[in-house]
Amino acid sequence: MAINTEVKFLLDNILNSICEYLHVPRRRNHIIRIHTKKLELLGEISFPLNIKNWHSIIDQKNEDLITIIDHIAVNQSLSNISQTTLESFITHLKCESQNWGVSVNNVKIIKDNVHFYFKKPIAFCKTIHDCLSMGQSYGAIEQGPKVLFHIFNEEQYCDNSAEMTLTHLRLITLKKVAQKLTEFKLNPLQDSNNIEMKLTTKRNSDTDILCGNVLNENGKKDSTTSAEELIRKRSADMRLMAEHKYGLRVKSSELWKEYFEKLGVASVTIELLQNKPHKNVKVSLNDLSSVNKGASFIFYNCARLSTLFKEFEKRVNDGIYPQLTSLHNVDFSLLNQPEEWELLYVYIMQYPFMIRSCIQDIDKGIVNPHYLVSFLSNMCSVFSVYYRRIRILVAPKQHLIPTLNARIYLLRSLENVFHKSLELLNIDPIKEM
Repeated sequence: MAINTEVKFLLDNILNSICEYLHVPRRRNHIIRIHTKKLELLGEISFPLNIKNWHSIIDQKNEDLITIIDHIAVNQSLSNISQTTLESFITHLKCESQNWGVSVNNVKIIKDNVHFYFKKPIAFCKTIHDCLSMGQSYGAIEQGPKVLFHIFNEEQYCDNSAEMTLTHLRLITLKKVAQKLTEFKLNPLQDSNNIEMKLTTKRNSDTDILCGNVLNENGKKDSTTSAEELIRKRSADMRLMAEHKYGLRVKSSELWKEYFEKLGVASVTIELLQNKPHKNVKVSLNDLSSVNKGASFIFYNCARLSTLFKEFEKRVNDGIYPQLTSLHNVDFSLLNQPEEWELLYVYIMQYPFMIRSCIQDIDKGIVNPHYLVSFLSNMCSVFSVYYRRIRILVAPKQHLIPTLNARIYLLRSLENVFHKSLELLNIDPIKEM
């Protein structure tokens, strides 16, 4: 069973165009690197020059070829790069890239690798348009059969949370998130046969999805702490942090009680899924360090975005700010901060790739919800730095409004990705923290 993930998002089109230009296959091509760090230094995409690095994916029998540029020249029969000069190659590549959806602004050779630097305003405009126009469908895979997950184990588990073990809770949590991820499709196949997948702590088949145990602080399988006890403790932790760390004024009411119970469940979900599913995960009931670094940090930044947009809308309604201009009239060249490009390129533009990586090998019994948890945590780290460093809701001066408009559109797209990621983890968007 294979899930068809071939929805053509912007970065897909760019990579397909690059592969076509290089005359190399696209599928499972790990030689072309998509960068996530040091973008200002390394650019967005790179690949090696030496032809030896490409031998695993191209059938190259011509021993005279030394670089991938030689390979391009032979396949395209282009005289202007047939002499294997880097200058003519770079000139030709920049020209060709104008048909790639986002053109290349600069090309550098760093340590025998070719590095691309995109024209950012075009990438901002197209990616934000795609993200906002598709809404909660942005990042979905194309199609695939319905996958049904079943928990199977030789041990007897109790469905009562007061008696349920933490390992069983992890199995249930993994099942729900795996189900969500496989259902995130643009075009589900209605007439196909269902695929049955087993989740277990003791793998009996190569296609079983193995779930590691939950260990206590001593490194032993936790058989005493109940699911209810952990959720109740994390609910109390969330309330404590909201009150003392984030300054939220909490009143005694059933609504607040229900709110923090949901946060407790959400916190446990992130805590149990932060490791690879087949790896054991250690949970210490009274250790708040993992909660501080993980769930509460994610929730706080989600609430931060919500608060920012509430204040923006209030200022618009009060006549302090003008109405948000049309997306097509936004000048995205004004977004020149490094975090702005990182949020766009790494966390919005690459979001569909991350979703695919969670389930692309599910037919082999591999599902990777920890990618989603890591994605959220890393995205929040970048956003948090950006939010503290840059004043987004600026004074209502005419010359500052165009930059404000561009930033609001960027952060609306970020929120769309944020909320969908939480939904895939069965977590409601956090409005206050």
